[in-house]
Amino acid sequence: MLLGMAIPIFLGLSLNFYGLTRMLPRFFQEEQWTVGRELIWSFWNIVTVVVLVNVYYRLLPTCGTQLDTSFTSALTYGILIGTLPSFICIQYNQLQASKKKLRKLEELNMLLSQRQGIIDNEVVVLTGDNESLKLGLNDLLFIEAQDNYANVLWHNGQELKQRLIRGTLKSMEEQLDFHFIKRCHRSYLVNLFNVKRVSGNARGFKLYFENVEKPVPISRELSKSILKELDELDLKPHLI
Repeated sequence: MLLGMAIPIFLGLSLNFYGLTRMLPRFFQEEQWTVGRELIWSFWNIVTVVVLVNVYYRLLPTCGTQLDTSFTSALTYGILIGTLPSFICIQYNQLQASKKKLRKLEELNMLLSQRQGIIDNEVVVLTGDNESLKLGLNDLLFIEAQDNYANVLWHNGQELKQRLIRGTLKSMEEQLDFHFIKRCHRSYLVNLFNVKRVSGNARGFKLYFENVEKPVPISRELSKSILKELDELDLKPHLI
């Protein structure tokens, strides 16, 4: 009877892990996974196991007529019993995920510290409303949206320069059609070649530039793609 419990448990968990993950792929995307989703997932697995085991016992000739416990009571007991081990598993998974991300950041920062920048320092002209700014791509750090203006930060030799250009961040993005110029946030457009360091955790990442105290945030939905772009940047041609 006890060995037979493995059958409903195996069927239920197989349905969840191999069925639901394919039926609801967006819910299980790694970059969108949160503690809240982990809690929902753990709760659903407990419910699945409790319900199927309860059905199994009720179908057994030796037990079916002797069970006085209702489905509600069995489910309540199952959730109470499963809460502690589920909490431990969630905390362990979060710890392992944090360690994995920390190792990846250390490797990425090592790579960034050795990166030299763009080989061909092409000169571009950023145009706003009745004004323009001429600078080398290798000097550009990032552009920040500020109301109806775009605040451009770049290096002039060892000096940090910045200038407000009347225009949208989208118009700046269209003028800088290069694979290493990326939108990392709704308010920031960055030159990935000039990123010197990355920091952060599951709640968000930040980019750091030389001689700039203020870090640039990466939005959560773009974090995976930006980190991947930074890691693979040297594999792509420097200019298109």
